[in-house]
Amino acid sequence: TVALNHQKLSDVLRAQEEGCRTQMPLSQIRLHQDAISRLPGQADLAGVMAGIDAMQGEDKWLLKAKDSLRYGSPITAHIVYRLLQLGQSLILADSFRLELGLSVQCAKLGEFQEGVRALLIDKDLQPKWQYPDVSTVPQAVIDELFRSPWRAGQHPLQDLGKLEN
Repeated sequence: TVALNHQKLSDVLRAQEEGCRTQMPLSQIRLHQDAISRLPGQADLAGVMAGIDAMQGEDKWLLKAKDSLRYGSPITAHIVYRLLQLGQSLILADSFRLELGLSVQCAKLGEFQEGVRALLIDKDLQPKWQYPDVSTVPQAVIDELFRSPWRAGQHPLQDLGKLEN
């Protein structure tokens, strides 16, 4: 029967899950949580970046993360900062809708393409970002990225998370 097959499959998946949990390494964020937690509270992205940049240590992961933040797209830093603020209050379906719209807007902006060019096509590792640092990115640019590209009622994921009777 369908119910019995469902139960058998669920049992097999649960057994496999337990084995994966014991083999899964700790995340780098979790390993560095103490250092991250010591960052002073900052009111804006520039302050957060300054705090991260001031973190001391020779840890390879931390140094790579700092370099990625320093040399990555200032627009992307704003996107991540806003997503961290918004994500705490969104249900999963709303997160998917937001991220799909954000992906479309980012593709239209061209910053992603510039990163691909610098890293994979020309391999010059010299991206020409639209703005030199986070303090020069206009808030209107970030607001536009978070504006849905679809009219009300037209989002392709509008029914995601809705239960049918």
